[in-house]
Amino acid sequence: VFGGTALVSREYFAGGDGSQGSPFLVADAEQFNKIRFFNHEHFRQTADFSFADKPWLSSAPSVSFVPVGHNLFGGGNFFGNYDGDGHRISGLYVSNSAPNLAYSVDPTNLGPAGLFGVAKGASLRKLTLAAPQVVSTMQTGGLVGLAALDGSKMTTIEDCKVEGGSVVGQAGGGGTGYETGGLAGRVEGSLVNKSLSTATVNGLDRVGGLVGASATGSELRACGAVSTVNGNTELGGLAGCSEGLVYGCRFGGYLYG
Repeated sequence: VFGGTALVSREYFAGGDGSQGSPFLVADAEQFNKIRFFNHEHFRQTADFSFADKPWLSSAPSVSFVPVGHNLFGGGNFFGNYDGDGHRISGLYVSNSAPNLAYSVDPTNLGPAGLFGVAKGASLRKLTLAAPQVVSTMQTGGLVGLAALDGSKMTTIEDCKVEGGSVVGQAGGGGTGYETGGLAGRVEGSLVNKSLSTATVNGLDRVGGLVGASATGSELRACGAVSTVNGNTELGGLAGCSEGLVYGCRFGGYLYG
């Protein structure tokens, strides 16, 4: 469809062929946006970038970014590997109530939301999100809405940070504002390791500074949250609801609910 790996690399990314040994290279927001069409591949970020440089993709309060791994658009869920290589992404705005979205997606069906929507059997590592603004009606997180298994393969989130910003779960459309977290809305059969959120988190049910809900089979290891967390039911500094394992994690901040 795209005329071969060389053409894909030249037209869509800054280099690479998408393999583990030669990942597609991502240097700006527009290249990051193309990940959704190659959702089983390997990627490495090569520089800090901001969505503010690409306002047609994300611009508060008028244009919402459509998460990579949106289950109704592009290639569907994200199954690949994204290595931030220690770089930062800023200027992210995701909202189910924005008057315009970057693509023709019904905002009431935004679903699990974050930089990534649904990640299954994926790897997200060494990435910092600076001051994101994320609003949705279900499974809402700064980095990822829902991190889940792909068959028996875990999603792993490692050395990732959400620095400042806000994550909001609100009722509307097909969702009730459940499972809201600074880093991830919900993790199922997934590992979150050495990751941190300092975002302000506001939600209704299952609201946590790091993750909204951690389901059976998930692990939180050496993680932390320094946050103000607001919610109605099932809220916690680290996780609003935790059925998985937690090792060596810390929370500092305020809970209101």
